[in-house]
Amino acid sequence: MISSHFYVHLVLLVVCAQLCLTGAGKYSKEKNDFHPKEKRDREFRSAKVQAAWEKAQKLVSEAKLAELHSDLKLHEMEEFKWKKLKAEGGDQDGEKEANLRENLLKLMSKYGIDGGKYEQMRSRNDVEMNMRHAKDAAREFTDHRIKKIWMKAQKAGFSPEELEDLRTELKHHQEKVEEYQMMANEIPDYKENTIEGRDKNVELKQKFRELRDDLGKLDLKISSGYNDEMDFKEPKVKELWAAALRGNFTDDELKSIKEELSHFQKKMDKHSHYKQALVASQQQKEDVGKEQFPQEKQARHADLLDKVKDIGYKVKKHYKDLHYRINKELPIDEL
Repeated sequence: MISSHFYVHLVLLVVCAQLCLTGAGKYSKEKNDFHPKEKRDREFRSAKVQAAWEKAQKLVSEAKLAELHSDLKLHEMEEFKWKKLKAEGGDQDGEKEANLRENLLKLMSKYGIDGGKYEQMRSRNDVEMNMRHAKDAAREFTDHRIKKIWMKAQKAGFSPEELEDLRTELKHHQEKVEEYQMMANEIPDYKENTIEGRDKNVELKQKFRELRDDLGKLDLKISSGYNDEMDFKEPKVKELWAAALRGNFTDDELKSIKEELSHFQKKMDKHSHYKQALVASQQQKEDVGKEQFPQEKQARHADLLDKVKDIGYKVKKHYKDLHYRINKELPIDEL
């Protein structure tokens, strides 16, 4: 007869066997593998780079994926270098980290997987840079006319690079203004009725005109979009228009002046055309000799000569009139 102790031992053995079978999965090799299959299948160790790669699988063509893969590998290497640098106490200001973020975004933008974020970031940076430029210039430019032109440039939609170029030009102009002011302060030291005093006055007036013209050109450059694609090609007409923009004219008056300057330029073009024709006619006359020059061509030559003189006189008179009317509206202290 089997004793009760035997049944107790049998029950305990069954329970232990069940417990072992239940816990086998928990301590199996598969469960204790620290590199599960899904982790081993990752293409990149960096989570951000891997996320970019996974996004690219859905959006980038097969032909471009290989190129993107190489670019991402290079970027990931830079990230590892940065992590090592950071661990050693480097990149305290975070500049390297910021550059890495921007570079990854730029890379994603190149392959069209950034969702437009890179361009948004660039636009935001441009605005911030423009604001910094404006604040710096407020301290940098002391001449109110230069400040006025700079503020106009801020609203003209220039790129940061173009603004920097303009800023440099305006700084150079301010240096010239300061030099002019120093010269003006020295004038009282010279007696006006001496040769030296008269020479200094002539030099000062010449400097004044140069500064006025230079500032006008800068103003015109800004008003015309900085790319020199202006309505007027003749230097004299450009200078008159620049002066008009600085003058005390209303918008309607400026529109009228611009139209008149267009007519004036056409008149100058016409004068230039006849002058060239006259030069060509004169050359023909010299080549064949005065006696051999055909009668009809002699008549045409004389006609060209009359037209050049007549139109030249009208151009000169028109310019003088425009110059007077525009310059009388300039501010008294205009340079």
